[in-house]
Amino acid sequence: MQLLACSTLFLVEIYDPNKVGKRISWGRSHFIYHYDEREVIKFPTFDVIAWGDNLRARYERDYSVAKQYLGEYMLDTRIVQHPTRNRIATIQPFVSGHYLSKADLGDPSIKQQFDEFIVWHQAMIDAGYEQLDLIGQGGVLQRRLSNIMVTSDKTLRLFDILIGDTFGMVRFQRFALWLRVPVYARQASTIRYLQS
Repeated sequence: MQLLACSTLFLVEIYDPNKVGKRISWGRSHFIYHYDEREVIKFPTFDVIAWGDNLRARYERDYSVAKQYLGEYMLDTRIVQHPTRNRIATIQPFVSGHYLSKADLGDPSIKQQFDEFIVWHQAMIDAGYEQLDLIGQGGVLQRRLSNIMVTSDKTLRLFDILIGDTFGMVRFQRFALWLRVPVYARQASTIRYLQS
């Protein structure tokens, strides 16, 4: 494994393109592939357009803040780079599970984790950061939080991290600021529904 130093606290690992396997998912912001045997690699799509060369700094900031406030609930995430191109991606452990829904909160262990998660997320907001996108693409039209996964061992894991501000964004700032109003209203409504 080769590491490159960057201007911030992160060292950037160079990923091996030969370990990129079959595509397993895609969405608004990533194409996701198997990576080696027990991990996934996520290649950004829309984020590359919106943040351009600032994307690495954006990922570093978002992951650092989320780790500080929600560390126990985050999947370990490494920012990686292609060996010959300035293309970045993220690598996480492969976990199976499903999006958090109201039915999951009937389990006292999951409910306790969710209640704690919400308290910690609020502490992050109270510290001056915008809220995380918890609802995700899969939760906008359904009453669930699709960026929080319930794993097979009944633990909650935050696997897609985006703080809802325009830090480092080079395109679509006005659209992002407009879009977050209805999305975060829907997210707040979904959280209230899940907690009821």
